Amino acid sequence: RFDRPVRALIAGDTAKTVRDIVQRKLFGPPGGRGTGLLPAATIVATSSKAGAAGAVDTARIRHPGGESLLIFRSFDQGREAFQGDEQDVVWLDEEPPLDVYTECLVRTMTTGGFLMLTFTPLNGWTDVVRLFLEAPKLAPTQGQPAVP
Repeated sequence: RFDRPVRALIAGDTAKTVRDIVQRKLFGPPGGRGTGLLPAATIVATSSKAGAAGAVDTARIRHPGGESLLIFRSFDQGREAFQGDEQDVVWLDEEPPLDVYTECLVRTMTTGGFLMLTFTPLNGWTDVVRLFLEAPKLAPTQGQPAVP
């Protein structure tokens, strides 16, 4: 739970999988908006994503301190789609390409935010999986998060 509004970047493999998996969990099924993890009363507004019918590009979510912003992207947009503003939260559903993971990690560095990954390593010992299983754990330095 956050004590202030946040910016969150949420992504998956494609716009369609983000719509069908992540957005369904957050907003509820088609025709049942507000029945997911985000109650209807908290959903202030959403904007539609071009090229994926029914998909959300951004969502403004009511918070006692203002409005949080959810931004939806997909890995097939490439690393460049993840550049830009700092983020308080990044949620990557499914294993991202290494360059996308790295870009997202950078987005949280100035906010002290965090990055979550939810995936099964179906592709085996990829560079991203190795970061978590083989790399030595680095202690955080002043003002920076720990790096796996």
